[in-house]
Amino acid sequence: MRALTRLTVALAAALCLAAAWSGQGWAATEQSLYQSAEEARKTLEGDAKLQGLRHKWFGVIEGYEAVLKAYPEGKYTERTVLALGDLYLGLYKRSRRPSDVDESVKYFRGLIKTYPKSSLSARAQLKLGQIYLRYKGDQDRAYMELLKVELNFPGCKAEVQEARKLMAEISGASGIAVAEVQTGRQVETRATEKPAADQEKRAVISGLRHWHNPKYSRVAVDINREVKFRDHLLPRDAAANKPMRLYLDLEPATVAAKVPEEYPIADGLVSRARVGQYDQDTVRLVLDLQNIGNYRIFSLSNPFRIVVDVMGEDSKAAAPAQSAGRNGDTAEPSKAGRATEGRHAEPLTDLRDTASKRKKVPRGPAHDPTAAASLARQLGLGVSKVVIDPGHGGKDHGATGITGLREKDLTLRLARIVAEKIKTRLKLEVVLTRDEDVFLPLEERTARANTEGADLFISIHANAHKDAKVHGIETYFLNLATDEEAMRVAARENATTQKNMSDLQMILSDLMLNSKIAESGRLGSRVHKSMVKKVKAKYKNIRDLGLKQAPFYVLIGANMPSILVELGFISNATEESRLKGDRYVDVLTDGIVEAIRDYNAGIKKGG
Repeated sequence: MRALTRLTVALAAALCLAAAWSGQGWAATEQSLYQSAEEARKTLEGDAKLQGLRHKWFGVIEGYEAVLKAYPEGKYTERTVLALGDLYLGLYKRSRRPSDVDESVKYFRGLIKTYPKSSLSARAQLKLGQIYLRYKGDQDRAYMELLKVELNFPGCKAEVQEARKLMAEISGASGIAVAEVQTGRQVETRATEKPAADQEKRAVISGLRHWHNPKYSRVAVDINREVKFRDHLLPRDAAANKPMRLYLDLEPATVAAKVPEEYPIADGLVSRARVGQYDQDTVRLVLDLQNIGNYRIFSLSNPFRIVVDVMGEDSKAAAPAQSAGRNGDTAEPSKAGRATEGRHAEPLTDLRDTASKRKKVPRGPAHDPTAAASLARQLGLGVSKVVIDPGHGGKDHGATGITGLREKDLTLRLARIVAEKIKTRLKLEVVLTRDEDVFLPLEERTARANTEGADLFISIHANAHKDAKVHGIETYFLNLATDEEAMRVAARENATTQKNMSDLQMILSDLMLNSKIAESGRLGSRVHKSMVKKVKAKYKNIRDLGLKQAPFYVLIGANMPSILVELGFISNATEESRLKGDRYVDVLTDGIVEAIRDYNAGIKKGG
């Protein structure tokens, strides 16, 4: 009881000081706020009973938040941020709620970004490695985080020594220290050779494709059928003059004779890619890395291909973390169990703004209240470049209407109109992923948007249905599908089956935190409402099918807010006729352009 009283008194003192500072203008000193928070933390850490009560943890956390709010760049800021990360980590050890450890990661990463030379940042970097190793179960990511301790904080001897110890532990447990692909096509001999798979069962690696800008690099591996793959990250080996390497083992697989052994890239992130037959059944792809802040790997189907994205230290690819509310009065594990967590996806947050923006409200994927402020910080003065993607093209005709209107022709026509209006009315730079009737793989469209450094990405499509009576306008952003119809539309636009879409749902959660989900939902909402409002004012029988979410290949891996619009059903006679005409298209595209203008204005205002 005495411990509880001491904690209550300490918290009351901290919060009263903060209230006095903000409400009456009285200048509570940073030191007094910080010391009050420290006393409350010591009381909490000294009493196991208090540690079992979730609201007591948040009471202490709010004491430190009061310091950040009153003195965002003060003498105690670094120590305050580290303490917040430690508190959330301590809470996670009790609760096992993924949102708690994600908050911890956010504070540690924010400290490192805001104070990159601080010795406390070295401690935070080490803690990130420990979190991925001990609590997230991701040895590859843990190794990368621990390696950053040695690379970025060589003077912090204790942290470097501990990081090396943990890296050695990882290497021994996972077999990371393995032989690389050698020059040439010869088969390397492993300690134990396994019999070769039947030739007809092997996948064939037919080539590599690559896109890049200074902060982003995408490599796509073309394969004739689905194949299993594993990825590993190897540290730089100065003694052997070898760079850091990311490699994938694909099996059972073989390399086509036409595939070069080496692909020079030299984009500042990846210096080269190498492909070779590691053993009779395994092909190894190695990316020699010059710089890496993050990476993600995923596969797409029909045809099967593996996509590797490498982001630099300062890339915009990370999204704000999604946090759970502070509901519940216990720090014990939730009966619901652990939610799926992203594999290589943690936010790079500026901690100077953190305490003032986090609110005690639930956050959903499309309604994150921090999204506007986050986007405004990333884009500076707002949107400056928009990439418009005309769906389909070339050999891919898309849907075909009742009178023969082809989706690929319609989308190119509308994309050109939208682009011209954005240029002339909004004075923004616009890039089309294609400006002629050519085929582009879906992953190349996203890669072009990323390499252009676009601020918005809009993919334009027309819908189709076996029932000619079905009509309406709908807009999508990337997420897990919420209904069967959304899955059907995504499967059609992805040129795959709904079974493959179900498989994609299983892996998509690994990519979600890398995507601008909240911001994409906000953009999609504005665009959709604007289109529907415009056409309803001049046309009858307009059906609003709403803003939806589904796993579209073309949106996966986009580093900016991105949406896909379905402008109508060309399988419906009325909508096909309207979309063929100029007047309806003019009104529809006006809706898109006005939504972008309003969205941009909202960003500039920070709301």
